[in-house]
Amino acid sequence: MVAFWLILGLALPTAAQVNRSSHFLSRQSVDVSSQGVRCGGLDLPENAGCKQVVEWAAGGGKWDSAAGGWYKNMPTITGVNHEQGTLQDFQRLYYCSPPGDSFCGLPPCTGCSNPPCSDCFAGNQLYSSRRPGCDGNDKGVGCVPPKTALGYKGQHWPTTVIHGTQEMHIFAIGDWGGMDGSLDPPEGRKTIVAYDWGRRPGPSVFPRSRWNKMHTVQFCDHKQLVECFNTRGQAPCAPECGYVAGVDDQPQLLVANAFKARAALVDPQYILNVGDNFYWGGIEKTCGSPMDQISYPTKHQFDQIFEGVYQGSGLTNKPWFSVLGNHDWGGFKFDNGWDQQISYTWASNRWVMPAPYYKTSVVYADLGFDVDYFFLDSNFIDAMPPEEDPNHNMCSRKNNKPSASCAAADGPESVDACPGWFASLWAEQKPWVTQLMGQSKANWQIVVTHFPCGHEQDFYKSLRGLGMDLLVTGHRHDQELWLPDDHAKNHMGVTCIVTGGGGGITSEATPNPEETEDWYGEAQYGFYDLTISKSEILIESINYDGEVLLTHTVTRRGRRNLHLASSLPLLVRKNVDVHWIARPAQCSRDAQPKSSCIVMPERLGAMAIAAAGAYAVTSGFVVSQPAAQQPSEVRLRGAQAQPNSSAGFSSTMLNLAGAGTVAAGLAVSQRKRTALRAEKFAGGLVGSAGGFGEYQFDPIGLAEHYPTL
Repeated sequence: MVAFWLILGLALPTAAQVNRSSHFLSRQSVDVSSQGVRCGGLDLPENAGCKQVVEWAAGGGKWDSAAGGWYKNMPTITGVNHEQGTLQDFQRLYYCSPPGDSFCGLPPCTGCSNPPCSDCFAGNQLYSSRRPGCDGNDKGVGCVPPKTALGYKGQHWPTTVIHGTQEMHIFAIGDWGGMDGSLDPPEGRKTIVAYDWGRRPGPSVFPRSRWNKMHTVQFCDHKQLVECFNTRGQAPCAPECGYVAGVDDQPQLLVANAFKARAALVDPQYILNVGDNFYWGGIEKTCGSPMDQISYPTKHQFDQIFEGVYQGSGLTNKPWFSVLGNHDWGGFKFDNGWDQQISYTWASNRWVMPAPYYKTSVVYADLGFDVDYFFLDSNFIDAMPPEEDPNHNMCSRKNNKPSASCAAADGPESVDACPGWFASLWAEQKPWVTQLMGQSKANWQIVVTHFPCGHEQDFYKSLRGLGMDLLVTGHRHDQELWLPDDHAKNHMGVTCIVTGGGGGITSEATPNPEETEDWYGEAQYGFYDLTISKSEILIESINYDGEVLLTHTVTRRGRRNLHLASSLPLLVRKNVDVHWIARPAQCSRDAQPKSSCIVMPERLGAMAIAAAGAYAVTSGFVVSQPAAQQPSEVRLRGAQAQPNSSAGFSSTMLNLAGAGTVAAGLAVSQRKRTALRAEKFAGGLVGSAGGFGEYQFDPIGLAEHYPTL
């Protein structure tokens, strides 16, 4: 039974504590079957010491996979199995024979007031625990929780170092956490059940409405879909709901099975979790719990929806780098136990969510590359004025109590302050991530957030200019892949995925593969597998059957990669000590080869690497220094130069004085007819004069930082 005590963070009972049982031996015993045995209510002051323990056991503990061992004395004490035990039964159990086989009383028992668990467990916080691998001397972010839920916002979670030279995989999943129908919520809350058979152990999916692809026509509302669940697809289930029995009624488990099967094959190093971890409204308790304690609803929901579902070969003990979704804040309210999801970071050996927004790094030590991750909270989008859209508004006046406040957790202090609080949270993240991404030296920069591709596109476009390679999102309940060249919808210039098909809530459209006209993406339920190397990320969309539906490759940084293509001289400068040659370049973007870099000519036209008189501004160039100095007259060959254009070129000669490195190379503006040193554009050129080979030129980033060129 030692494992149980460690799970709950309890010290094992000492001999002195066990001997306290003699204090209760004089109590009168009666037949356990006596109908006259009644327990004094747990709300009585004398029962305060046992209240939380008993409520957790009766509400969540009895469904734990280890409960049979914990509560094996229940039939002796109460005459019923632990799964059938009521709150009163568990109160009597804890009075007579609390879990751990330390008898505080002598069964059978007669009364249940002032149960001895307060003596047996004296001095121990039931759910306090220390993150595995930490000891009392560890005081950093990774081992000690903050005093309030936002105490670590913007901080760096300890870097993960991965060894080995095998293929490296990352899983991405979102909107995965179903309803915990077996939980008896505290605080007078209703049971989390949406349909007749939802009160059961394990996750139950939440039925939502279904619309057409443009979200202009509602095919099926929430109540209609609930009816389909009640009848399991039989009449009067509306056909337009597209309910698929065997899929819609268990999508989290189906996706989890595919998740586990693929994990057993490829052994992912960690998981990116984009939020909406517990439907409908996150952890079923009010915000404000101490950060070093886990409440019994938290423990129960994590056990039933997370710990008991995502285990197995390739998954056990793997980090889940997580963010909050709008449903984790409360869905249509803001004061549920979102802070408990943050607290769980220090009670778990794999859950990582130290704050609503934070940064971490992963180093692939033996493969010679690293990744900087930026986790953002984008839930301000569903923080509207209190009178608006009550069913999807975290700041709703209809669903929040007038007294609602999370001030104790550093959250919104009132319903009226709620929209501004979330807006401020988003506003402070923008300069934070902009600065850190600009400073990043990592091979890859990846942003993870809840709200999907398409929101805040101008902002993410600016991050793209600083080096963001991939945007990982959720919220829409399907699987989508947005490519940079899909300009009709993607204006960010970066690959973006939506992985909101984890199965905690029904999909945007029917999962019927024969009816895909109104599908948002390539799948309705599923996850992503990202295979990462120093040079590329292979993205694979996996559905709930484990089938790979779509693949795409992102090349390093997702920028244009310019490769030396030939030794044909394009530019020779006369009368200079150092002789430079601009070579024609092949341009590729996200592994899609192109013959030239004619993607944003309006931006490229303002500047050019090398300077073919600004006649070659629509082509990319790499500048290198040849071994032999061969000064000659100015000549233009190839590119898009006009015949006999040397005179025009001579007016914009490169000023090569001191051009010893790429950082001292030049960008030229034809309009100004001046030469500008490229050290002003440190983000645009990388490398040194000693060995060129391959370079990256980001004209979009340069244009945005120096629009006057």
